[in-house]
Amino acid sequence: DVTPEPENTKQMYVAFRISDEDGLLPADNPAGRPIVLQIEVPEDSVASMQDASGRKSTKKQIFYRIPATSTVRIFDAEEMLLQSRIPVYQLGKTVSVTF
Repeated sequence: DVTPEPENTKQMYVAFRISDEDGLLPADNPAGRPIVLQIEVPEDSVASMQDASGRKSTKKQIFYRIPATSTVRIFDAEEMLLQSRIPVYQLGKTVSVTF
């Protein structure tokens, strides 16, 4: 399992490992070669949205997490296997709507 952390400035994670003898292995098993997941979040993807963390209101509010549209790459050593743009909710902003 990979859970992106907003505090992590370099979003690179060993997603899992592959071994010719044992197949798929957990990320922490040194027997296989690492498959690395890189997440790149553009600075402007969620910067213009209002952040709702830490605010209190006496009115009714609905909170919603707007995902950061991120470029995700998967590498086997230096070879890029996949690149795609996907929403990553863990790296997005929490906004509120008051009603």
